[in-house]
Amino acid sequence: MKRIVLGLVIAVTILGCQKDDEVTDTGETSLELNGKSWNVEEWKVLIAATKLSAWGGEPCDLNAYSIVISKFNHENFVREQISIAKIPPKIGIYPIQIGKECSKNDSVGAAYFQIGAHGDVTTAVYDVLETEDNFINISEFNKSKQEISGTFQITFVDKYEISSDTLRFANCSFRTKIYK
Repeated sequence: MKRIVLGLVIAVTILGCQKDDEVTDTGETSLELNGKSWNVEEWKVLIAATKLSAWGGEPCDLNAYSIVISKFNHENFVREQISIAKIPPKIGIYPIQIGKECSKNDSVGAAYFQIGAHGDVTTAVYDVLETEDNFINISEFNKSKQEISGTFQITFVDKYEISSDTLRFANCSFRTKIYK
């Protein structure tokens, strides 16, 4: 479990450290965080889906996909990120839990990260609050067009209990291309 979290933290830190002057639109998303829009105009919110190839820094050869939603500040540094992994390639509603391992028997996993400084410091890691109703509803999965869309709802709590904040993402929708 520690290797999975460490791998996710390292991946987010590396991604957050990269300043991207050419951040392009990769899809559409609309999210509410604790009842307010997470899509703030002065910050870019981008989404991308890819075939799952690694989990916790280790190779993972499941027939599954990942969605990463990133929020960039006005200087194009990643500040917040939601990662949902191990999404089956078919229409359906799937429960979301804390991501545990690369296994066909494990459920869809998710994590939320906050990144500070100049995009090179992970300031908070949040896990799924498994006592809440967390799910992803895949309403479209079109492999030939390489598109995925749906809705989700996830509640997160600070993994290390530094913050008492509970982050409730609700009324969330997305549509994006699947990148190789």
